[in-house]
Amino acid sequence: MVRWTVVESSYGGGGHGFARIVPRDGGGSRLHAELVNTELRRQKLMLTLLHLVPDRMVARMWTAALDRYALTHDT
Repeated sequence: MVRWTVVESSYGGGGHGFARIVPRDGGGSRLHAELVNTELRRQKLMLTLLHLVPDRMVARMWTAALDRYALTHDT
């Protein structure tokens, strides 16, 4: 599990979160990620945006980011 703290960002202020990757039966893996935004004024905007973005799009973004990381870092 990876945990993080966001001090400041261009998309939603501060917050914290985590990501956990677990193997799937038969191969592959499953990613579970959570982010908690701590700036109340930006939470409404973020919730609105998240309802407009399909889950598959978010999953593809995470997949692309983790694939790029895997290509540039030794395991």
